[in-house]
Amino acid sequence: VARYLKAVGDPREVVADPEALYFGARLNDTSLVSDDNPRLGHITFEQWFAASARKSPPANAAA
Repeated sequence: VARYLKAVGDPREVVADPEALYFGARLNDTSLVSDDNPRLGHITFEQWFAASARKSPPANAAA
């Protein structure tokens, strides 16, 4: 999230909150990670961001 905010010029800071709930559930270090057989992609954040920026109109564009 922090990398995305920086890439779009958003000055907000991402702050970790160990007490925050995720859809009402308390998480631990292994809650949102894959098992022993992950399906890994081959696209980097930079590649994804460049492609998504070309597809998306500016947020303030007239509807």
